[in-house]
Amino acid sequence: MGMEIIVDCPFGMECEKIKDDKIHRCSLFIKLQGKDPQSDKDIDHWGCAFAWLPILLIENAQTNRGQTQALESFRNETIRNQQQFNLAFMGEVERRRNLEQMEQRIGLMLLEEDKKKKLLQQKTDDIIDVKGD
Repeated sequence: MGMEIIVDCPFGMECEKIKDDKIHRCSLFIKLQGKDPQSDKDIDHWGCAFAWLPILLIENAQTNRGQTQALESFRNETIRNQQQFNLAFMGEVERRRNLEQMEQRIGLMLLEEDKKKKLLQQKTDDIIDVKGD
């Protein structure tokens, strides 16, 4: 008791017809070749562009998901690399800070050493002056 299903053009047109020994074809009647995004079967079929829209939209959505995943992976890699750079940079900053502190300590030690030498030289000179008199 099944009823026959007839698919008609919403514009009331025929996709292709022969008239006056010429093939008259609707500009929306196109050939689609590729893989069906739902079944992964090969497609090589003529049909109305409007009828192909659901399949093309599904494939577009799948492509967008793939691009989004690739972009997210790239983002994660970029963040990981930036974190490694930040750690290395902070390590270098800390190393330079420690180096500056060491240089300051060495500078203070050298100043103190110079003061001691000058003081010792002055005492030696004083002793020589006292003996020389």
